[in-house]
Amino acid sequence: MAVPEVHPPTLATRARNLLQTRRDLAKIMPKGLFRDSGWDILLELYAADAEGGVVYVKQMVIASGEHGATAIRIIDRLEQGGLLQRAEDKADSRRIILSLTSDGRRAIELVLSEL
Repeated sequence: MAVPEVHPPTLATRARNLLQTRRDLAKIMPKGLFRDSGWDILLELYAADAEGGVVYVKQMVIASGEHGATAIRIIDRLEQGGLLQRAEDKADSRRIILSLTSDGRRAIELVLSEL
């Protein structure tokens, strides 16, 4: 079994706090005005990975707040950009697991370090 990577706790906490701030902002501002679902997806994947969680495509579609087809297009673009990857769940082949690539993780950590 592979040893999970360790994330700097402050960056994982920063990712969760930023996600919560973005959700709070979305409750106050007009719908969609400050929305960047691609960024939210990357933050969610980073935080979940740091917490040892597994994220499935279906969960991410729901969490993104986008319509299903839109969320899948965003996930496709992030995958094409080399920031995330899909893998079949070995326990249930109907589910697809999302995770950050090493490039995606480095990019998120660079951004979070600058905030």
